[in-house]
Amino acid sequence: MPTQDEIDQQLSRLQTYRATLAHYLDQVSLLGAAHTPPGVAHGVREARQGIARCKAALRGWGLAAEGHPDDEDSPPRRWAPPRSSASYAPPCPPRRRPRPPAWPAC
Repeated sequence: MPTQDEIDQQLSRLQTYRATLAHYLDQVSLLGAAHTPPGVAHGVREARQGIARCKAALRGWGLAAEGHPDDEDSPPRRWAPPRSSASYAPPCPPRRRPRPPAWPAC
């Protein structure tokens, strides 16, 4: 059984990793995914791995480890076309301009 000092140390690490993760996620949201430097992306992965290790240690000791929405990466959202085909209309063919009437020869 772990000592109270070991438990407190894991809880402190968990709090530190979550604060670090929040900082990196703020940077990602400011820069956008396309312009995020590799160091920031690596920091996000490293912080999430540290959070997972701390939570596993706490749960291994029989303690509850609260989850947080940012602890794990969510799958990226993909664009999907609307499911309803009622709103789809095929493109119209181009219209032809009518010819002007032929003038009678004088």
